Amino acid sequence: MVARVRIAAVSVAALACVVPSCGPAGQEAALVGGAGGAGGADGAGGAGGGGGTGGGEAGDGRGASAAEPAAGPETVRVPIGGRSFKLELAADTPTRTKGLGGRSEIAEDGGMIFVFPDQQVQVLQFLMRDCLADIDIIFLDPSGRITAMHGMKKEPPRGPGEGVAGDLSSRETAVYESRLRKYSSRFAAQFAIELRGGTLAGLKLEAGQKINIDTAALKAKAR
Repeated sequence: MVARVRIAAVSVAALACVVPSCGPAGQEAALVGGAGGAGGADGAGGAGGGGGTGGGEAGDGRGASAAEPAAGPETVRVPIGGRSFKLELAADTPTRTKGLGGRSEIAEDGGMIFVFPDQQVQVLQFLMRDCLADIDIIFLDPSGRITAMHGMKKEPPRGPGEGVAGDLSSRETAVYESRLRKYSSRFAAQFAIELRGGTLAGLKLEAGQKINIDTAALKAKAR
């Protein structure tokens, strides 16, 4: 039996942060007013890593070494609804903006966890910008409690006059984004978890339920 937890609402006048590419834009790309969406799962279905190169020291006669393998994204294990998920960490503007955009598949136990800095805790809105697969999303407040859940459906691809995939700020992209559905956290949120489309149906989660994440450690990584 899940205890019902009342979650304080934010002011209606507050701006909602919109996140592109299966993730947010908000102050990182564009702000829009208001918030929509409903609590609870509303259906099945919804952004990479870095590397470096090494080289021999100057004058040591060895020349440049082979490029080092690209480092994968940082991940965290999160238990949700009796299952364990390996989630990629999106804790800075580039990773939050890209989200899971451009990926045609998400592993059954995979996904992404978005972490926002304390100063960006607000009503969040995500949209399926350049997303190629359905994605389930769980919004969490600063304590890790669920504020809303949605099954986000992939959108028709960009058409003429709607810019190109990966474009974040052109007028054409604004036209494209205007037709995309926005998925709201309903209340102030600091975390969002994205999973493979259809996963929510088997997890039996409820709004107000707490997800077991290390909130302090995750917040410390947010930039």
